[in-house]
Amino acid sequence: PQAKSANNLSPEQTRLSAQIMRKNFHYKSAWEQTPQNPDPFNDLNLPADIEGNLTKLNEQQFEKAVSEYEQAVAAVRKVAGYMDANIYYLSVSGREALVPAQLYQFLNDIGQAQQQVNKAKVTWGKQESLDEMALYLQKAREFYTMLSTGEYRSLTEDNTAAVARADGHTYNYEEFNLCSEFLRDPLRPTVRQMVLSWLGFGSKPAPYTVPENLRVAVLQDNKAVVENIKKMQEKKNLTGWQIDYYADPDPEQFLKSNLAEKYDLIFMDVLMKNGGGRYLTRQLRAGGYEGTVLALSGFDVHNDVLFNDGFDGIIPLEYAWNSDGASLIWRHVDTYYGLKARHGWVH
Repeated sequence: PQAKSANNLSPEQTRLSAQIMRKNFHYKSAWEQTPQNPDPFNDLNLPADIEGNLTKLNEQQFEKAVSEYEQAVAAVRKVAGYMDANIYYLSVSGREALVPAQLYQFLNDIGQAQQQVNKAKVTWGKQESLDEMALYLQKAREFYTMLSTGEYRSLTEDNTAAVARADGHTYNYEEFNLCSEFLRDPLRPTVRQMVLSWLGFGSKPAPYTVPENLRVAVLQDNKAVVENIKKMQEKKNLTGWQIDYYADPDPEQFLKSNLAEKYDLIFMDVLMKNGGGRYLTRQLRAGGYEGTVLALSGFDVHNDVLFNDGFDGIIPLEYAWNSDGASLIWRHVDTYYGLKARHGWVH
């Protein structure tokens, strides 16, 4: 007897979804061209949403990056070898039979390819070809999942963050920029809020404090920034904070030495040798690091680029080297921990 089809969507839904896949998501030969190692990038007048890492990878890093990229392309090519043809036939009739074993194999191969692409993205960061491959596989998984469940979903949304957040933390401009002027009232109760709470009207916002005992790393070579962080520790009497300073931070050495395991909070410079702060943050997140990473950046960042790399917030360097930089840095740190308590972020 003929095996029962695994397709639980109607023929019309199948055909329309397959047409979207065929039109917008298909294998591109241009993906096979390996990206170039970037030149050192030092222009702080430009935004940080350029492709790839901001600083050049060393020779060993680049060889590893090329290998990971080629493995990702090979995995995607394997999936596309049969999947694009299958989607073509489904886009014409919507009735091609798929038995459960086929569907299981499709989803298994897609999952393996996604692992390879995600591994490459951790090294390369924001890179057009990898983003396109990730989106292609994401939509393919959604498409075949729809066929198996019968639950129709949109295929137009994009989610290509380098490393997914375990706590579902999503990007918000004011929150990521730690804008205390937007968030102070919801974080700290006003006198009116407390009086209403005592009278039984409304609820008092949950109190929070910045942790008294933190292991902190400062990966920053700017002396003014370092001095302001030292002043912050002194002014706020942060005697329980153990702060280590890395004046010439090297992402590769930081990773090889497993230094991140020592720290709850990392103040991360963006421009560093051997890949830079974005490269290092992606590697840490991919390795399971759940501490806090706050960017110390001179870039004019107005989007979710650093958030998708795994940063939790940004402290503009124009504040950090200000004459009152210690207070300004503290305001950002204080705001971050208030938001963390409110939202229940893992990091």
